[in-house]
Amino acid sequence: MKPISASRILIDLPQGAEILVIRLRSLGDVVMLTPALAALHAWRPDLRLSVLVEPPFAPVLEGNPAVAELLLHRDFFSTASSLRRRHFPVTFNQHGGPTSAFLTAAAGSPSRICWSHCRFGFLYNQRIPDVGALDSRQHFHTV
Repeated sequence: MKPISASRILIDLPQGAEILVIRLRSLGDVVMLTPALAALHAWRPDLRLSVLVEPPFAPVLEGNPAVAELLLHRDFFSTASSLRRRHFPVTFNQHGGPTSAFLTAAAGSPSRICWSHCRFGFLYNQRIPDVGALDSRQHFHTV
């Protein structure tokens, strides 16, 4: 699968489209997601960002002005069916593990996006190159 430009997908979305971002767990990674959410919100403030996390990590994103809706993942089947009913045009999986991969697929979004290193690649139809593919420096900090 050819890597894509996520900005191209987002540019083509209609005004006010809802986007699903999945980052289930890992406190540091949820914290590190906040600058990306802020940047996306600053670039396209009309988009409604819904973020799916597990309940212990929800307080990190509560009250975040970039997050229109905080969704809680409690069990696979109820979360999967809830996401499917929402018809998100785009799902960004920022987690990359098996649960988030199958929830991304279950959401049924036309654009299912993950980083190029994510497992279960057959569940995605778009891949974003890892930072190392975009920057030739051997050592860098992504925050």
